Amino acid sequence: MLIPMYFIIGIWGGEQRIYASVKFFLYTMFGSLLMLISIIWLAVNSVSVLGHFSTDLIELYSVAPSFEQTLQMWMFFAFALVSQSKYRCFRFTPGFLMLAVQAPTAV
Repeated sequence: MLIPMYFIIGIWGGEQRIYASVKFFLYTMFGSLLMLISIIWLAVNSVSVLGHFSTDLIELYSVAPSFEQTLQMWMFFAFALVSQSKYRCFRFTPGFLMLAVQAPTAV
C-alpha cells in the first residue's frame, strides 16, 4: 500500500506533491522497519526465555513477565513510536499535515 500511495500523491497531488510524497514514504518506511526490527528482536529474545525461537503471541504473552525490564521498556517505546507514525495519533508527525493538504481528494 505504501508504494501505490507514493505514486498517487506524487502524480496527482498538489503543488508540493513530490516533497509530500517523499516525506510520507520516508516516515511510513521508518515506521515499518522499526516495527519489523522490534518483532524480530522480540522473537530472538524469546530464545533465552523459552529455549526455542517463537513468534507465537500466546506463548510470548505467557512468558512476558520473565523478560528483562529494559527489553520490555524498549519494546514498549518502539511499538508506541511505530503506532504513532503509522496512525498519526498526535501532532508528532510533521509530514501528516502536508500530506493532507497535497494529496488528491480520493486519498
